[in-house]
Amino acid sequence: MERRLLLALLLTAVVFFVYPMLFPAPKPAKPPATAENAGGPAPVAPAVPAPPGGAPPAAPAAPAAEPAQKADRVELELRPTKGEILVAGLTSRGAALTYVRLRNVYEHAPRDVGADGKRHELDLVVPVEPDLLTGMVALDEADTERMRTLDWTLVGKTDASATFSFLTRSGLRVVKTVTLPSEPDRFDVKIDVAVEPAPGATAAPPEKVAMRLLAVSGVIEEPSNDTAMRARGGEAGVQPVAHVVDSTDEPVYQDWRVRRIELDSVQRETRAFRLAGVATSYFLAAVWSSGGKDAPAVRATWVDGGDGHLRDKEGAYERLLGWYRAQGRDPTTDRTLAPRAKHAAWYFHRAWVEFDAPLPGAAKPAAASTFQVYVGPLARRVLTKEPYEASLGGLITYPAAPDALARFLLFVYDLWKGLTGSAGLAIILMTICVRGGLMPLSIRNQLSMRRHGRKLAKVKPKLDAIRQRYAANPRKLREEQAKIMREAGIGFPMGCLMLFLQIPIFFSLFSSLRVEFDIRHAAFGWISDLSGPDRLVGFGTAVVPWFPPGGLHGINLLPIFYIALTIWQQRLMPPAQDEQQAQQMRMAKWMSIIFSVLLYNYTAALALYMCVSSLVALIESRIVRARDRAESTAAPA
Repeated sequence: MERRLLLALLLTAVVFFVYPMLFPAPKPAKPPATAENAGGPAPVAPAVPAPPGGAPPAAPAAPAAEPAQKADRVELELRPTKGEILVAGLTSRGAALTYVRLRNVYEHAPRDVGADGKRHELDLVVPVEPDLLTGMVALDEADTERMRTLDWTLVGKTDASATFSFLTRSGLRVVKTVTLPSEPDRFDVKIDVAVEPAPGATAAPPEKVAMRLLAVSGVIEEPSNDTAMRARGGEAGVQPVAHVVDSTDEPVYQDWRVRRIELDSVQRETRAFRLAGVATSYFLAAVWSSGGKDAPAVRATWVDGGDGHLRDKEGAYERLLGWYRAQGRDPTTDRTLAPRAKHAAWYFHRAWVEFDAPLPGAAKPAAASTFQVYVGPLARRVLTKEPYEASLGGLITYPAAPDALARFLLFVYDLWKGLTGSAGLAIILMTICVRGGLMPLSIRNQLSMRRHGRKLAKVKPKLDAIRQRYAANPRKLREEQAKIMREAGIGFPMGCLMLFLQIPIFFSLFSSLRVEFDIRHAAFGWISDLSGPDRLVGFGTAVVPWFPPGGLHGINLLPIFYIALTIWQQRLMPPAQDEQQAQQMRMAKWMSIIFSVLLYNYTAALALYMCVSSLVALIESRIVRARDRAESTAAPA
């Protein structure tokens, strides 16, 4: 029985950890060479949602007449003097955001700077496609007015906002204002879109105009710290997310691959839209709405991407490298920058919303449709506060464990982090608190097991005798064993009780620590980043790419130390009284080694918890041995 259980656990661990490493998701095949792309980069297609059959998006329609909008190219940067949170680049081409940079949030930990010796602030949104930038709007799917490719007129600018206008051939004037936040812990870029009749227009305007907003585009993943299991998003490190609610305020759609979600006013509230965007391991770029009566009337939303075989991904990759060079960085000397740029060019996730923009009535000003685009961390301290809690707070979940237990453990962590100022010390003290709270029960449980072992040793000759006598009659053997155990007062041992209590705690930390933004780039001792492996000695590249899970990038001390502590702890246990108990001890020994190998490249925060927990267990065993000796000495008297 024990051997079958051990085999089942091993197979489960292999499937859970190793299978995604050995059999990754297939990449799209390269498109065949055609006359259109043989001579150079193919023309960029617009990012409209792919039809269910997988056909390429429709190409932009050629303008039927000379465009009414004429303006010069303008490139500018918004850098608010207050707040010091976001920096954004804007272009008059489509009146869009070219990049969004997080100030004081860096790509690498202080000890893991790049080859140039500088810490670079994180660019979360970058210009992958020039005609598909964050904040672009269009009146139809084909963008017949060329609102995404023509230059808009710059109307006004401050250090935190810029306003553009666009004249259409259909007699409309579209005004767009982009505003960066100036309050602390605010990461939402406000985009206001207003539509009004153009000056001199003679035709009666409609009551509303359906518009498409490319709210999020060009999200790039943060540099990898060689953690075997990514927090979100698979190979590219990005994951589309969407959240729509019905009239009962319950989620009705949330999936990794988000196709077009129709918000029919008959079946759902018109303002049922909440969130659509792209999440990485520790960051989120998404358009969101509170869903109130003043929120934009969103008709549909969707997130698409991963269509590198339909686009000129090589050209997008080269353009992105050129943009970084213009920023003063050389991707050829940064081993993490070029792969991230290639991932962004290949997958290129983007989030869209289609909404009804109202037009003003007689003697009434144009009512702007306001969207908030969150570009910031997936941090509890930010998303659990106003104004994000209602729409964005539910993004932080812990699916492998009870949320209540995970949040309680993080609450204890927050208390110690606030007192000590060190994430590593907070994890150690949290572990001591948790294991200390369980210590009385653990000591009682171990003493019970030792008493059970002593009683079992007294009746062992009788048990051996009936095993030989009833070897051919298992049913009679079990009856006689139960009779002897009752006569000796030996009950069922509760040896697995502590295991049942510790497994939920382990999985709660397993789920929460890998998405906890607070430990990102937190140093402790020789560990430069608690969110990745502890990396006592780094090799720079994977010496063995397939073993352990995530590859052998260096020597990680904590998993090796945990194996040593576990073996030492088991050597201090009393010898097995029968073969069944011996098999259980061997299984526990091998499972600790297997889990250490599987978690070799996991976050150092969890490995630190496991090591401190084993040290507490050694202290417990010392106390148990002392009390057990006292009980054994007092028993004859």
